[in-house]
Amino acid sequence: MSKIITAKEVAEIVNKAITEPRDVPWQREIHNVCDAHEAFLTGLGDLIASSFGGEYLTLSGSLGGDGLGHCLHFQWNKAVPVDGGIYADYDIDVSLDEWMAGFDKC
Repeated sequence: MSKIITAKEVAEIVNKAITEPRDVPWQREIHNVCDAHEAFLTGLGDLIASSFGGEYLTLSGSLGGDGLGHCLHFQWNKAVPVDGGIYADYDIDVSLDEWMAGFDKC
């Protein structure tokens, strides 16, 4: 028999894994919570890019004590909707034109 988890419950699990990684019971083979958390965020970066366009580039830690915590970096690509898609409401200091300008058109 399978265990059923609703979409809302999946969101709760993902939220807890992101915001409270030390309180999440990671799979038994994982011995380092920090590595597990970073691998989880990297997997989410790949999932976000494959679902909404863009290219997931990298995961960074807190940038100079700015309080942001881990940050996922995405590059624009032709799969992103012309209005910026899901990314439009985030990192608004970078305009869509600036984001698109960094795209390697080759």
